[in-house]
Amino acid sequence: MSRHIIPLGSRRALRPELSGGKAATLARLAKLGYAVPPGFVILASLFEDLTQRCVPEGLRNVVDLEPDALEALHQKLLECPVSGTELQQMRRAYQRFGGRVAVRSSYVGEDGSKDSYAGQLESVLGINCENDFVDAVRKVYASQFRCEFAYYRRARGRDPSAATFDSGSMSVLVQRMIDPTVSGVAFSSDPVTGRRRVIIEAATGGAGRVEHGVVTPQRYVVGARHQLIGVQ
Repeated sequence: MSRHIIPLGSRRALRPELSGGKAATLARLAKLGYAVPPGFVILASLFEDLTQRCVPEGLRNVVDLEPDALEALHQKLLECPVSGTELQQMRRAYQRFGGRVAVRSSYVGEDGSKDSYAGQLESVLGINCENDFVDAVRKVYASQFRCEFAYYRRARGRDPSAATFDSGSMSVLVQRMIDPTVSGVAFSSDPVTGRRRVIIEAATGGAGRVEHGVVTPQRYVVGARHQLIGVQ
């Protein structure tokens, strides 16, 4: 597509340090033949000028900012004008792709083996026009400045770099929006005990019903030999 916007099925999308944890994982699954909705990745490099205009020079330790200062920084990034070049590239990518899309975060380390970042960054679903698409992309990118995310990194930080802001770590994943019969999440090992068994939590309809507490998902436990060993 361009230097800053790449197809989810491209070789560059396989690199988590470039496309972020979520996009890289989905790119690998697609390469293995899984039914991953098509999409593209807006790399962090597209937002370099926007970030330079909004983020104070030399700022590194976002987690050390007071909540009011952090929220002000987040709001500034949401309101700062997008340059003509940035706007043109985002609009062109959406026009070529077309249809309803989901706009999601893909942060370096997200959906990783140590930290999931679940619920810490923004997702915007069901976008079907250019103006809403641009707003959604900016909203997702700016979510790295939210207080919740800063506190999460500080709580999970095992070394100084884990709680350090890096504007080059946040890419934005765009995928075709689907209307699922069933949606959910699967863990390759038990997230509580660490045991080698697959945990699947799913419910009928879209994932938002689970996310917003409308329904409680069914929990399935699958053993190492792919046998169902429990339903909760």
